[in-house]
Amino acid sequence: MEAQIDQAELGQLKQLQSQFEQLRTRDDEAAMQQLKALQPQFQALVDGGPQSSEASSYANNVSGAIADVRSRAEKKAADAAFQQLVQKYRQASANNDKSGLTAARGDFQAIVQNGGARADSAQQYVAEINKKLDALNAPPPVVKEAPVATVADETLIRGIVQKFFQYFEQRNPDALRQVWPSMPPKRYDGYRNAFGNVSWITIKIIGENVKISPDGTNATVVVQSEEQETPKREKRSRKFTPSWTFQLSKTNGNWQINDVL
Repeated sequence: MEAQIDQAELGQLKQLQSQFEQLRTRDDEAAMQQLKALQPQFQALVDGGPQSSEASSYANNVSGAIADVRSRAEKKAADAAFQQLVQKYRQASANNDKSGLTAARGDFQAIVQNGGARADSAQQYVAEINKKLDALNAPPPVVKEAPVATVADETLIRGIVQKFFQYFEQRNPDALRQVWPSMPPKRYDGYRNAFGNVSWITIKIIGENVKISPDGTNATVVVQSEEQETPKREKRSRKFTPSWTFQLSKTNGNWQINDVL
């Protein structure tokens, strides 16, 4: 009879042990309550029987197991809360929500002040939020409007090109320098020598294309022309159809030729 009782107590102990081992690995409030309920059941087996020592050991370990479960449950809840805070921060950041970012920064700063495993991560988020808020609070950059080319600019440019051809027809290299101040000396000498060999030049513009840069400070003019010139030692004039490319720039409101190709 006594052997049967011992066997029954052993089976009960094994069952309680199995429940204990399962419950101690969980991380929820229900597990803590069930572990607490196991303690008196282990204690009931502590009566000097064969299982007394083992039952007593489990009964004494219940409090520690509950503490472990509580620790994991608190960590799980804290991790979930932290991730929820991170999600709110990311949403506020994506929407450039200043108030949302400020609130998130305060929550992260509280975590930093309290210390713990998430303090370092929270500090990193605080730094990110500070940069984001600094960018959002910074005054917008001053955008300087680029000068826009006007009809008046194009008229002035065409006039300068027309003067170039006028002075060219006059065979006057010094006058050419008025519209082309940076004319290279070799180019000046070349014009002077060429003009000295002809008695008459006429140029007719048959096509002209003006392109002004977006900032209104540079321009390119491509001209198709018909040119006639009469050499001094010949009576018969020669005809050409040269193409001209003028590079111009605007300085202090005035246009001038920089190069002629």
